[in-house]
Amino acid sequence: MCLKSLRSRGKENVRDRISELPDALLLHILSFLETKCCVNTGVLSRRWRNVWASIPNIDIRRGHFSRSGDLFNFVERVLSFHDASDIQKFRLHCLCDDVIRFSHIDRWVRNVVRHNVVELDLSIELSVLADSYQGQTFELPESVFTCKTLRVLELGSNFITNVPASGCFPNLKFLRVVLEEPTNDSICKLFSSCPVLEDLAIEGSHRYGVVFNFNIIAPELRRLRISLDYDDFDKNGDIFFIFAPKLETFDLREEGFSSYHLENANHLFKAKIYLPEHYASALAPCFVDRARRLLAGIHNVKHLTLSVHLLEPGLLPAFDYLNQLKLDLYECNHWNLLTELLKRSPKLEYLVIQLYDGLICDEDYGHLEHGWNPPAFVPVCLSSHLKTISILRFEGREDEMEAAKYLLKHGKVLNRMNILTNYFQPKKKELYREFCWFERGSKACQVEFEHDEF
Repeated sequence: MCLKSLRSRGKENVRDRISELPDALLLHILSFLETKCCVNTGVLSRRWRNVWASIPNIDIRRGHFSRSGDLFNFVERVLSFHDASDIQKFRLHCLCDDVIRFSHIDRWVRNVVRHNVVELDLSIELSVLADSYQGQTFELPESVFTCKTLRVLELGSNFITNVPASGCFPNLKFLRVVLEEPTNDSICKLFSSCPVLEDLAIEGSHRYGVVFNFNIIAPELRRLRISLDYDDFDKNGDIFFIFAPKLETFDLREEGFSSYHLENANHLFKAKIYLPEHYASALAPCFVDRARRLLAGIHNVKHLTLSVHLLEPGLLPAFDYLNQLKLDLYECNHWNLLTELLKRSPKLEYLVIQLYDGLICDEDYGHLEHGWNPPAFVPVCLSSHLKTISILRFEGREDEMEAAKYLLKHGKVLNRMNILTNYFQPKKKELYREFCWFERGSKACQVEFEHDEF
């Protein structure tokens, strides 16, 4: 048989198996691609020509287009050719300028709401060249608030949210809001208008001198994350009133001086608190009440991560249910915070201490005692509950050795102490031999030295 015949027969035996798949499976495959790629599949064959018109996920971001005009034409084409099927997810990240206007975005959003959108992700920036939009903010269409199919909403830039008096977000479960130095406080009303919300994230930056009152009233809220940066420190700060009786996880990273009021957080399981260097410090007494109120609101927590530079021990509440603690210690507060937490956490079983002794603190902190100062009496958790202790970034300084020695001696039920040192620690063997001579309150306790990558 000649070579030409073999090649001809080989071509006849080639089958386009992907094109033979049912539409539902093809659409599932396309749902993992960017929308621009999905539309381009229409050139593959006649079978693929109109498949993209039924895609459930539409993902359009300005980074995928070199010019605003191209993005505008693409959105117009995708939405006009989309069939009557539902849209599962719609993501639009665009720049509002002389080509793409507020009216266009409003029309696009209303369109996807009519397609029973489930997940909506919007981020609208203003072009510095568009003089007509300077100082303006896009207003969300009312149909977004009353959409019965909407379960996930992400607002990646500032929006005006004129929340209707009733019927707002009947099925919204997840809300993420990014604040970019907002000047309009209408967004604050959003957080008390989600009756079935379970997950809330508030992120972004804040402008000096602008104070907002955030009322988070969410009877079904389980997870709350707040991460805010401020361009300067304002002694007034924002006010967060949080009523979330079913809250289980609270993650706070704050670079300002906001006031937090947590009411009835009796089901709180895990909390992560990061506060700036001068929050509630001896140098800022006007913030002492805010720190006390914040910590009192999370006193029922079982797992706690706490990272603060300077915190008066007297501000700490009793953590009667705390089981796991990860504590970041800085030179500015050092061991007194640890001993106070041990005394106030009678059921603590797992302790992680991360040391940041290399940081330079303000000169005004020089009067503080940085060395190890053992408590007057052995904390209850050490003698009856604490099972595992890990000390990260251990360098073997005198205060660190004294603290570890005390914990080993009085840890009556301690099973393991993990010491993580720098990989290049030259005295690692000497440290280990010295630990071997330390008295141990528990005969079952094992001491392990490991490398810590820092």
